[in-house]
Amino acid sequence: MHELADNLVSGSSKDTLEKHAHEIAQSYRGLNPENLVKKAETGADLTFKETASLIGASHNFVAAIDGYVLAKLDRPAFYLNLLREWLLQNPDNQGFRTRLFDTRADRWDSFMSNWASNTLHASPLSKADLDSIKKLVPSLKSAVG
Repeated sequence: MHELADNLVSGSSKDTLEKHAHEIAQSYRGLNPENLVKKAETGADLTFKETASLIGASHNFVAAIDGYVLAKLDRPAFYLNLLREWLLQNPDNQGFRTRLFDTRADRWDSFMSNWASNTLHASPLSKADLDSIKKLVPSLKSAVG
């Protein structure tokens, strides 16, 4: 652990690690949480396996949080707000405005997905998201002109 860190492990954290020790060992290549607690409190060095397991656990935690946030996110409203900001920052791009507001165009879905991909580095938009955004675009047109 970091030499300047406060390496005290709370009682509730110890209890949680003890309670889930078997699950942790199964999920992270035999990782022993009791050894981690001792090493944290004494400042002992972690093994490569322990370090790799903690990195893996961190990645899994971030993936779980991402999944939770994305499940709760109102994606059409999110994209609409991003479009509003983009239009306000690029007021002279009339070609973009024309294509955005012509929601009846045959290739509007493709145009919108390409914009999201190129501008936001987003994965392709689902048909449901595109349909929802399309319904909201008129409100955007009246808001930004």
